[in-house]
Amino acid sequence: MDDVSLCDVLDTNLDVVYDPVNNRIFTKQLGDSLWLYTVLSILILVVVVLTAETVSHRSQSKLTHNIVAWVLLAGTSLLMLTRVDGRMHPFITVNDAVFLYISGAYITASTLYWAKTVKVALDGNTASTYATETPVSETLASDTQRDGINAMIGSIHFATCVLYGTVDNAYVAAFFFVFLFRCLQKLHDAHISPDQWTFTANTVLLLDVTYTALIFYFGVYPHYTDHVNATLYAVAQYVICEMVASNCATSSPRT
Repeated sequence: MDDVSLCDVLDTNLDVVYDPVNNRIFTKQLGDSLWLYTVLSILILVVVVLTAETVSHRSQSKLTHNIVAWVLLAGTSLLMLTRVDGRMHPFITVNDAVFLYISGAYITASTLYWAKTVKVALDGNTASTYATETPVSETLASDTQRDGINAMIGSIHFATCVLYGTVDNAYVAAFFFVFLFRCLQKLHDAHISPDQWTFTANTVLLLDVTYTALIFYFGVYPHYTDHVNATLYAVAQYVICEMVASNCATSSPRT
């Protein structure tokens, strides 16, 4: 077996992971096909824009556009995951593989909840459409889009993990911040409008909190060498997210 040289790492796009516990080195060949890499990058950008549009101007966000973009992004990510792009080893650590399944389950659950809210809005608004002269599509965009934000952000996170072959990538801190903010935003919303929070909504919130904690454990925590720095980072992020979520809740009747 030949030793891994610096040329192998730089010229052949070789990813190297060192296991200090067992004193072993794992290597991974990243050979993403250009067209799939480009398509996935564009889809990530599109979903990011649609998600931001949903947050700031939900009445202008088209439900069908969000669903189509989400489906394409999730489908392309799965194509890369099944090695159609020629990668030798998509994931080489147990933590990455475990989190991949967790992320897939979270996206599925969030999407099912999103679909449920869409169906409820359709059933509840179809009968009143003629009386209010408000198209059902616009009502849905206003009432249900924010229920799909976590599903869309989760699909972006999933695609990023697949693209880089690991959850411990350069963007994990940003995703941790966003998901933490969404959890606190929902908590403030529940405090302001407790009648809107059913058992299902509370279950989804618990799922969001769990997923956020797992992002921290699998992706953020490995960046720190000791527990103190990791704890300080988490506390600082919590304080910032709490302030922003509180301001959003007080300035908007619905978050």
